[in-house]
This record gives sequence, C-alpha cells and structure tokens, in this order.
Amino acid sequence: TKNTSQITNAMQMVSAAKLGRSEEAARNFQIYAQKVRKLLTDILHGDGAGGSTNPMLISRPVKKTGYIVIT
Repeated sequence: TKNTSQITNAMQMVSAAKLGRSEEAARNFQIYAQKVRKLLTDILHGDGAGGSTNPMLISRPVKKTGYIVIT
C-alpha cells in the first residue's frame, strides 16, 4: 500500500543519513590516526640522526618507582 511504501522510503532516508554520518566519522578517524602516527614517529625518531632529543625518551638508571592505582 501507499502508506507502507512511504514508511519504507522514510526508513531508507534515515538509514542513508546514518550511513553518511558513519562514513564521515570513519574518514575523520583515519585522518586523526594518521596524525597521531606521524606525531609518535617524529617523537621517537627525534632529530633523525638515530638518537632522540626528547629527554623523556633517554634511558637512565631507575631511582624511584611510582604506582598508579585505578579502581
């Protein structure tokens, strides 16, 4: 009937809109993931001469141990 076809058409339009939003979210996440990957690569490779210039990544003897408790 006409009523059923109108409902079906409306459901298809809603599904298409949801699919479009999901595809956009996936594209945005890929862009974000690429930028995070590049950032981490830049941090780990430092100046490109094989050593890192970041003081947090320099190996040194352990003097203190910290614990993080999550409950």
